Amino acid sequence: MGSDSPYAYDNEKQPHEVEVASFQLSKFPVTAYEWSLFMKDQRRVTPESEKPLGFPEYWIDSPEGFFTYGPFGARAVHPDEPVCGISWDDAKEYAFWVGLRLPTEAEWEFVASAGVYPWGDDEPTSERAVFGMNSWSPLPCGSRSAGASPHGVFDLAGQVWEHTWSPFLPYPDYVAYPYDGYSKDHMDHQHRVCRGGSFATAAPILRRTFRNWYVSDYGAGFLGARMAK
Repeated sequence: MGSDSPYAYDNEKQPHEVEVASFQLSKFPVTAYEWSLFMKDQRRVTPESEKPLGFPEYWIDSPEGFFTYGPFGARAVHPDEPVCGISWDDAKEYAFWVGLRLPTEAEWEFVASAGVYPWGDDEPTSERAVFGMNSWSPLPCGSRSAGASPHGVFDLAGQVWEHTWSPFLPYPDYVAYPYDGYSKDHMDHQHRVCRGGSFATAAPILRRTFRNWYVSDYGAGFLGARMAK
């Protein structure tokens, strides 16, 4: 786990061994349709004047269905695209609702470890991942089958950042880089790790070792989730 690449940031270093017990990971991220069922269930306990628990950032609820804001205005949410704009708190509640859990980042990286990227060492392309604004939004899950991991898991790079259960903490032999406060100030047990990049992420950041982090109630960063058990 981790990286000794000269391009890696401090929180990715140093490589170290981690034992991962047997587990299962969903082939796809949680879809918008799956998430809508969760919100529908939450409406039963939510006052009509309020949005239900887990309502994604940028979504619009209308009689015609769910829409979301994008660079060109509102668009319909495709039921098979990964849900985008959810906080770690929301993802945790969803996992509880479906009787599953969020993966740890060690589990996530284990499945994504075919090489530098989840599919191997070849550079990212639009056939392998939705990234770098080669699409203005997430696409239906599995649209980039060439980017599947050898385990048959799709969309581990690009589409949406995926929440993990793990707090954002340093690896062994941590040394601050590229500057003292880049990661260290956030390694406070208040931030959680997310992995994999999004449709807006640059190619180098799709590497399997890159760690992103947010506080648990933040959902605006192109954030989604994948379930484990």
